Amino acid sequence: LCLREWRFTVVGIRALVAGMPRKLRQLKLVLSSSPIGACGARVLAASLPPQLARLNLSLRHCSVGRDGEHALRPLARRWNSLPQSWVRVCEKTSPLCMGLQRCAEWEIWDD
Repeated sequence: LCLREWRFTVVGIRALVAGMPRKLRQLKLVLSSSPIGACGARVLAASLPPQLARLNLSLRHCSVGRDGEHALRPLARRWNSLPQSWVRVCEKTSPLCMGLQRCAEWEIWDD
């Protein structure tokens, strides 16, 4: 899902994860300019389907802050070590990018 500038909030993230199939194997999610905040980052981190085999998650300018980045670090550690998976967070105020490849969000749509 490429949800650039959809203006999702934590309410939208809750609806998104509630609608995810529990047996989902691959998730490719790009959110940008959506004020999900730290709460949305925590909801997302805690609600990923347990049988995921591949995760590509990019949150750009989503106001997750330090608390949200902290909630996403375990995901980044786990998924960034696997081939073709990554977790990335980039914020305007404190750019912390976690990921293996730069600008890989758009390359994943071809596979």
